[in-house]
Amino acid sequence: MVSIAWAASFVAVEFVESSDGTGQLQVYAQSGGFAGRGAAYFDAVHLIEFAGSLDEFPLPRGLELAGGFSSREAPYELEEELVGLRFHAVGGRGQVGIGVHLAGECWPDTRPESVSEVRLELLTTYERLRIFSGDFVAVARGQLDRAEIHEEVLI
Repeated sequence: MVSIAWAASFVAVEFVESSDGTGQLQVYAQSGGFAGRGAAYFDAVHLIEFAGSLDEFPLPRGLELAGGFSSREAPYELEEELVGLRFHAVGGRGQVGIGVHLAGECWPDTRPESVSEVRLELLTTYERLRIFSGDFVAVARGQLDRAEIHEEVLI
């Protein structure tokens, strides 16, 4: 029998900025033996605003960041989500859930079955989310290379 020790559960973000104020947000996540990496393009100002909102208590309902390929018919609607981060309160004790969706790109000549995808959730706390919020803002501003948040389950 093989014994596997899984590393800590986490979500990490990095931002590679372009000269036009946009850039590629790279997201890495691992939880419960599942792991993935995804990337999508965002406006840096939008990321700064979103990251700052993670510091709110209680978290606003529907707090999410999603990026990928937009629909040609409706440019403000995602046709293909490559990165999805959803933050929500869990219970009444200060636990926060982070839902993560990461997917590879599916081009017209790509078989949909061959596209890798992961969905996972990790639990953390408002205090860890507050620190992550500040670090995420710094990443989006180009002041920090990487922001990470780790799991913390309240017992």
